[in-house]
Amino acid sequence: MKVDYIVVGLGLAGLAFIEELIHARKSFIVFEDDSQTSSLVASGVYNPVILKRFTPVWNAEKQLEIALPFYKKIEERLQLKVDVKFTTRKVFKSIEDQNNWFEASDRPMLSKFMNSDIIHEKINGVIADFGFGEVHQTGRIDTEKLVSSYRNYLNEKAQIIFEKFKYDSIEFKNNSILYNKIEAKRIVFCEGFGIKKNPFFNELPLNEAKGIIDYSCARIRD
Repeated sequence: MKVDYIVVGLGLAGLAFIEELIHARKSFIVFEDDSQTSSLVASGVYNPVILKRFTPVWNAEKQLEIALPFYKKIEERLQLKVDVKFTTRKVFKSIEDQNNWFEASDRPMLSKFMNSDIIHEKINGVIADFGFGEVHQTGRIDTEKLVSSYRNYLNEKAQIIFEKFKYDSIEFKNNSILYNKIEAKRIVFCEGFGIKKNPFFNELPLNEAKGIIDYSCARIRD
């Protein structure tokens, strides 16, 4: 078998790279062994505002302009729903909290995302004596559904192999790469933190990270 690319790993990074290969009409084969599961367990929430300090996420507007059409295109091709829209609300703890919200919502980079009105609504189990601030253009990508469905999609097209990739089986030729009976022009590793076990890149200064839950927020589905 001859392909343009061998891709190792199919989480969100591998998926995004493969979409670029499809767009560029490049051939590929993917190796995936379920050894890295961060994309499957990720919450997938997107929010353009850092609510702890009322500051914009870096390049938030541009990221949303690229990301949301990207996921919509995959939804249409795979005929599934993974982008769940909802409104995010910030629970105000004081008058000062409200004033900081008003100040932030006037800033050019935040005004399109933050509602300057205070929302007063009773929600069971939520103490909000000073009301809520509301953030728009937020939602959640069902990453487990997305990645699992995408793997099935590639499996139906015979473009994915579910087995552990063996680094020592790679043979580097002058203008190609050989792996077992597959010849490729290039190989790309999309292994996430699993790259620490990759002999070609295990010296990269990567550290594990964990997500943080902000308990001052309430999310309301549209």
